[in-house]
Amino acid sequence: MIDETLSRLETKLRDGSRIDTEHRDELLSLLRELKAELAAIQKTQSAEARQVTGHTERFAKAVTEERDPELLQRTLQELDSFENSHPQLVHLVNRIATTLSNLGI
Repeated sequence: MIDETLSRLETKLRDGSRIDTEHRDELLSLLRELKAELAAIQKTQSAEARQVTGHTERFAKAVTEERDPELLQRTLQELDSFENSHPQLVHLVNRIATTLSNLGI
């Protein structure tokens, strides 16, 4: 399910005419890194991996479907609780959120 959500986000980025090429390329690169990080985490099949994946999916949906700034902020705060165990993932999600925010998305 997370793969589908991230794929939809990737499609929206590719098709989005509001985003300049430089930012689009940066976001697509970050999404590729995020997918790889999630794939590595999911291999563990631990409860924590499922939680991280769930929070990441809510983040992607908040950005792509709901466009709810409060939900996005709550989700980012929830993801921060995993910073010690999954710092790269949290860093990637924060970079994506910051870039989208700077673009007014």
